[in-house]
Amino acid sequence: MKYSALALLRGALSAHRNWVPAWRSPEPKPTYDVVIVGGGGHGLAAAYYLARNHGVRNVALLERGWIGGGNTGRNTTIVRSNYLFPESARLYDFALKCYEGLSRELNFNIMLSQRGIVMLAHSRHDLDSMARWANAMRMNGIDAQILTRDEVARVLAKMEGVARLVAILLYGSGLRLLEGLRLRVKDVDFGLNQILVRDGKGARDRVTMLPAAAKEALRVQLDSARALHESDRAE
Repeated sequence: MKYSALALLRGALSAHRNWVPAWRSPEPKPTYDVVIVGGGGHGLAAAYYLARNHGVRNVALLERGWIGGGNTGRNTTIVRSNYLFPESARLYDFALKCYEGLSRELNFNIMLSQRGIVMLAHSRHDLDSMARWANAMRMNGIDAQILTRDEVARVLAKMEGVARLVAILLYGSGLRLLEGLRLRVKDVDFGLNQILVRDGKGARDRVTMLPAAAKEALRVQLDSARALHESDRAE
């Protein structure tokens, strides 16, 4: 099936009950030319490029969980070329170009959304390292710049609503994107000005600061969520 705006419209008319499965579930064969253990991003890419570039199609991909559910699918994946060494930069720049046409090749929306990434320096040492990093990227032809605190503030000022609140939390607390999006009411302690991050990197919990700039907006968001919850319960 080809995915398109017309196909989505037809699906909507049938309450999306008539879509065919995107993936087959074939019975295992007695033998394979290649067996790949792990159906995350690396395993899927290996199987795909074996078939597309080398004609090796008798491949078994073994995954204990769900296909694409490794680090690539579990987190907010960033496809980037901002690496220090020229070899790494060229490799990841090539990978980014592969991703740009992958939805058309696969007839499957991989949800690639190209935009900038802002990384935070927490100390003078971090800032010196990032300045060296940015200079190396520019020498490799990759768009990079160092932003001052005032420039970051101007970027945040142009954002609105929940997106702005999340951005302030990420910038002020050092949270990763998925950590910010998964915050729960009980994870925020206004009295101690801290946030409990649950199941972060390495499946570990940690405590980080609650930025003062986010407190009022966070209270408003919590009140809004509480009101919506009470409204849902009343219905």
